[in-house]
Amino acid sequence: MVVFLFLNKSPFFAQNNTVNLNGVTQTPVLSFCQSNTDQHNIDCFRLTLQNYIAERIKLPYDSLNNPIEGKAKAYLLFTKEGSLEIKAIRSKNKVLSNIAYKIFDDFPSFTPASIQDKPVSMSLVLPLNYTFSNKPSQYYSIYEVSPPQLKMYKKEKSNKELRRLYRDAVSTFISRSGYKSHNINGKKIISIEFEVDSLGNACNFRDLITSDTNKEKKLNDLALKKLSFKIPANIHGVPVKIKDTIDLLSVAREVKR
Repeated sequence: MVVFLFLNKSPFFAQNNTVNLNGVTQTPVLSFCQSNTDQHNIDCFRLTLQNYIAERIKLPYDSLNNPIEGKAKAYLLFTKEGSLEIKAIRSKNKVLSNIAYKIFDDFPSFTPASIQDKPVSMSLVLPLNYTFSNKPSQYYSIYEVSPPQLKMYKKEKSNKELRRLYRDAVSTFISRSGYKSHNINGKKIISIEFEVDSLGNACNFRDLITSDTNKEKKLNDLALKKLSFKIPANIHGVPVKIKDTIDLLSVAREVKR
């Protein structure tokens, strides 16, 4: 997902004592820009706000797991008391309108904008462009992403917890598939490399100890029917592909990482 942020310099509310970004001598001072309180630093304000949005915005999906793309505009007021007010969010798509409000739920307090050291309220129009973007040839490790999930959970889980559940699901699938382990130095070992695509489908299982095309084909055919994650691996809400290796004897040790 690519999020384009443009800081509109045009006023959108005809309010007394409210100015736009171009009309202040000092922008609102966000936490990252504390060292710049003595100067009018639009670039730092823009970058900090953009990073804040990028960390919280998520591309929504419909019931068929298709990304919902479109545009929204957030009409914001940075008050002279140092708080953020959302005056309106407009979009042709109601889904985008609704989820955009959540982005600003935990917006931190800040030093208000000022004109010649006098605090003022500052209006801002913030367009958001929800566009799906993915690198189809790039694979990630399970430690770089929010792990795949078999279902939605009522309570939010950490990536460590999701990783454990994901590994449990894969190891259980392989164990129940009847795939034969290898006897090495008196130990039965199964070491499998596999992928999970950006739709959540587990695929391309490959035995790392002894390859057997027919057995691996059966395992992959079974995976198409039995192992599909409802929520694919993602980075900031954008589905990505992962490549992983699992040793069934070390699953418990791996999830502690």
